[in-house]
Parts: sequence; structure tokens; C-alpha cells
Amino acid sequence: MTNFDAPFAEIERDFLARRVPLDSPGFYDHPNFMEVERANPCYLNNYARYVHDRQRTPAYDEHVRQTVPIVARVFHEHLKANGRLGACVDISGMISRALEMEGIWNFVVKGSLTIEFPREAKIAPKFFWSVDAGQFTAAHAWVVAPPYFIVDVAIRLQPYSEGEERYLPEVICSYAETLTTGTLDDVVSPEVRTCLAFMGIPKARQLSKASPNTPNFMKVFPARLFKFGETAMKFVPVATTAPDTRFQDMCAMLFDGKTGFELYASDVKAALAEARRAQPGSQQDAAR
Repeated sequence: MTNFDAPFAEIERDFLARRVPLDSPGFYDHPNFMEVERANPCYLNNYARYVHDRQRTPAYDEHVRQTVPIVARVFHEHLKANGRLGACVDISGMISRALEMEGIWNFVVKGSLTIEFPREAKIAPKFFWSVDAGQFTAAHAWVVAPPYFIVDVAIRLQPYSEGEERYLPEVICSYAETLTTGTLDDVVSPEVRTCLAFMGIPKARQLSKASPNTPNFMKVFPARLFKFGETAMKFVPVATTAPDTRFQDMCAMLFDGKTGFELYASDVKAALAEARRAQPGSQQDAAR
């Protein structure tokens, strides 16, 4: 099987050899793709790599710029009204499906997040560690829809305790062109690091020991830095994920009685139609 870190042309040839159609987003749902993925779940990374590096046209990028911020805003507003905190995985999956409906290539990232607040906030850095004690689906999750490499509607809707949300945007739709490096401190919690050190594992090997796939993954999908005022956020991808059900069948969250698909079919489609009638301009970065 071709690995996700192979040259792009090899990944594309591998899909075609397996008769996986490449004509529309979401082809990870195709039976031929799923057959390989059942044997090797990491095959989903190949889909992410295809989306990440596929050639785009100016017209397509403009479509993305005009669509993604609107979809993100509508889902954020309803997530906020729902009141559920820490729902980044579920809401990212719904946004991913909604974008596919609009013909937009994307994938969902599970990763770590490090936030450094302004000095005047007097708040210590906040870490969402991907490797930590306890059971959880992901430390954080967001959508990648090139040219937007961070689409995050849940960053402010987390269970903060020191008023951190005052220094964070409600929605991020960013090119995130500033690349950076994810470190052991970003990905692995101090508790786990202490256990690894007690086992005699040197610091230089602790990341690969705690999360063997992460170092190579970060080489292909690099960490990205986003700033909101004086707040700096480092988004560190460690894995990809994808919805395992059709959009119409996703019912993990309801928004005023509507499923995510029903919300898309009503509120999102209406907001997109209104925006297109008004022919809005596009912005490279949007955060509010």
C-alpha cells in the first residue's frame, strides 16, 4: 500500500489503480477505499494528503473563500446556542460534510493546541495535549479546506476556567501561512512525560514512544501558527479523522431540534444564497 508520505503522484496512482473515483470530495466513502481502510486505518491519511496537495484553480479558491466562512459562522452560532462545550470533533465532522455538499475538498484533523495569552491577561499558556491521561476522542479538532488550513468554530467553546475565551476568536477561517514545529511539550502532557522518564526513556525519544505515528505525520502536515491580537495559537496536527455515517444520519448533536444536515439544508443554504446574491468580497483571514 502506498503511504501518505509518498510523492503525490504515487498516491494518486494508487487510488486510480484501486478504482477509487477522484471526481468529487468525500471519496473516502467509496467501497474500494473503505476496503483498504478496514485493513489499515492509516489509509485515511492518503485521502487527507490528496486534499492537502491537490492542484486548485483560482476559481475554485474563490468559491472556497466565499463559502467556508459562511458555513463556519452558521454552525458556530448554533453550536453556541446549543451550549455544549468541547464538541470540536462532532461539529468539525458536520462542517466537513456540509462543505462536501458544496463541492469543497476538506478533511478533519485531530491534533494538539497550544495557546499563549497576552501578558496583561495574566493567564498561563493553555495546552490541549493529544497524549494525556484519561479517555477522550481528541484533544482538539478542526477542518482543513485548502486554501484555509484552519477552520475552527469551537476554539472559544471549550470548558475554560480563567476567562480564556475573552482572548479568543469565536470563529477561525485562516490560511495559517506561518508554519511552525510541534514539540513534545505541545503533544504530550507532563504527566505522561513524567511516566516515560521514570521508564528510562530519554526526552528525545518520548514523542515517538508516546505517539509513534506523530513525528512522521507532522512532517507532511506541519503545525501552523495563528494570531488573534496578542494571543498566539499553535495548531499541531497528529492524525486525521472522518465521519463514519452519511450527513443525513448524523444525529450526535441537535440544534434547536434540527440535525446537522437539517441545519445545513435550511440555515446554511439560506445564508449562502443570501451572500451570493449580495456578491460579498473575500478575505484571506477571518476571525471575530
